[in-house]
Amino acid sequence: MSPGPYRDRGINGALKSIPATDLGAVVVRETLSRAKLDPARVGSVVLGNVVQASNKMNLSARLAG
Repeated sequence: MSPGPYRDRGINGALKSIPATDLGAVVVRETLSRAKLDPARVGSVVLGNVVQASNKMNLSARLAG
């Protein structure tokens, strides 16, 4: 089994203790900030993920929470 993309980039699991929903929330906030968008004016955000193993993995819905 080959190492994941983060391991290949030298991160070596540094983010493994951070829940995926928290990482996703950071990405959404930073994207809005860089685009100079007021979050109050955003009606919806469309996200997707490759692994949909269970309801616990439903990151898109959990980030919208």
